[in-house]
Amino acid sequence: MKKLFVGLVVSLLVAGLSAQTNESEVATLVELTGTVSIWSAESGQWEKAEEGMSLLAGDKVKTGANSSAIIMTPEETNFSLEENSEFVVGEKKSAVETWYLNLGKLLVKVQKKLSAGSKLEIKTPTAVCAVRGTEFALESSAEDTSLAVLDGEVFTASRVEPEAREIVVVVNQEIVIPRKVAGILRPVPLGVRWAWAHRRRAYIVNRLVHWREFLKRLPPEKRILLRRQAIRRVQRQIQRIERRTQPIRHPHYR
Repeated sequence: MKKLFVGLVVSLLVAGLSAQTNESEVATLVELTGTVSIWSAESGQWEKAEEGMSLLAGDKVKTGANSSAIIMTPEETNFSLEENSEFVVGEKKSAVETWYLNLGKLLVKVQKKLSAGSKLEIKTPTAVCAVRGTEFALESSAEDTSLAVLDGEVFTASRVEPEAREIVVVVNQEIVIPRKVAGILRPVPLGVRWAWAHRRRAYIVNRLVHWREFLKRLPPEKRILLRRQAIRRVQRQIQRIERRTQPIRHPHYR
């Protein structure tokens, strides 16, 4: 009887998580290496990331030195975050889905062309890049944004200059958009500095089938459960620290 009761409670918990996941899950962290952290609005803290965790709109993903993370959406758009980078999970408003690369390197592969009228945007501190179906790499710092197009085309513009014109960058071209734009910006042929993006591109192609199978074995309710467990671990750690730092009150003194 006790086992039956416990099983019922677990089933209800999973069902509730499943309903919540279907409404809010944006993507899944399908692979990581090294030190990868997640910041969620629920905990308000950085927590250790785990493969298979659900990602919600507004979550931040941060990689340390010699670290990386692969994020995949239900539409199989892949975001490959390289070392020492910070990325904000996107939110879809109307037909536009916007993600943010705050710092570092990112390779984006839109596996399935977006429907007519839909658009994927990646914003950095200095630029915005918009696509429907393509493959491109970004390097972002406080001073500038570098864009390289490996397939298709990307529409990009400065986020700092109020009257900046939109620039079309096509396959095998790159462009640098500085914080302070002086003169007309033009794409140039792709340089050797993007060798890391070509290597990462080949890796994603080889691993895509594995990630598909991984997600089949790990349904949404289990992915959101991994997320909740990570958040609870952080909350318990904070509570333990708070208890240790509280002054000890002697019963004879007030």
